[in-house]
Amino acid sequence: MPHFLREFPNRPDAHVYKALLVDGVSRDAKALTDWVLQPRTTYYHPHDDIVIGTTTDTAVFRALTEPIIETSSAQDTPPHPTPAVLAWTGIANPADFMAGESCNGWSDSTSLSTGRWGRPTVTDGSAFGTDVPFDCGGFNQFRLYCVEQP
Repeated sequence: MPHFLREFPNRPDAHVYKALLVDGVSRDAKALTDWVLQPRTTYYHPHDDIVIGTTTDTAVFRALTEPIIETSSAQDTPPHPTPAVLAWTGIANPADFMAGESCNGWSDSTSLSTGRWGRPTVTDGSAFGTDVPFDCGGFNQFRLYCVEQP
């Protein structure tokens, strides 16, 4: 059965999904605490069965073969990215998915905290993490990556 990595505002079907978010405490990719990706697993776009990428032995992506979403917006890079084309991740270092800022454990949607984000329209490491935190006041405008669970 293929494993899907989706970028959707809502759960698309009755399958079990978890958001690809880290906070370094309750969900952490490095410690594999409640981690959503499986090691050595290929993930697909759900609508056309195109491979997005395969995870490493440590259950992270090094790079993607296809972007998570296929369309781009006019501006998806700092200093003023368009929130509609960005996804919260909490990942500070896409090389090892180390946790960074996470809007106070994904509980603060005010401009008093910041969070790390990814760019769903690219195939490099910035699809999962960037070196610039974003103001959590845009919390509801960003998207989430949702990963189908086995």
